[in-house]
Amino acid sequence: MLSGTEPIHDSGDPLATVHEFWQWAYSNLWDDPIRGAFAEFVVARCLGVPPKVPVVGVIEPWRSYDFETASGVKVEVKSSSSQQAWETKRPGRIRFSISKTQPMKEGYGPETERVLHADVYVLCELKADSHSFDCDDLAQWQFFDLAEWKFHVVPRRWMEVRLGKRDQTSLAPSTLEAENFGPWSWKQLESAVQRCS
Repeated sequence: MLSGTEPIHDSGDPLATVHEFWQWAYSNLWDDPIRGAFAEFVVARCLGVPPKVPVVGVIEPWRSYDFETASGVKVEVKSSSSQQAWETKRPGRIRFSISKTQPMKEGYGPETERVLHADVYVLCELKADSHSFDCDDLAQWQFFDLAEWKFHVVPRRWMEVRLGKRDQTSLAPSTLEAENFGPWSWKQLESAVQRCS
């Protein structure tokens, strides 16, 4: 795992550091993939999954699920927000993209059958107060206050029934609330995952 202090250099002649690269590339947390990585990081920490050296705690984008808890629960994290990285006329609708995928067989590429891989799905919702914001104005960002996030925890068995009955690839928070899958606060997240697994 990188520390951020590693130099980017030309035969010892310094240009920048990895930390500076991270700031340049990943500071816009409203961007969908970066927001998703942030949500995954928060959920992992809430569930007591620490970063590990050298690379076990680093995101592996092509895994069939995001991470596994100490008790062996496989977790997939999804995020959605009413705010987007680009300027919009009005806040967007919050929906979570869910679909069955082909598992990757090591050394052989994807399998043919599409399935759900995780035991539990944690769907993270961030509502922005305003759809007009400045990416450089951190005071307007709500990412770092976990009280602004809502979490829905859904077991795989419900997902399999839901996706099996209809050609559906996304879920709205209202559907999850009707099934009593949250929303939970981050302080309630660990117990909600335990109940669903």
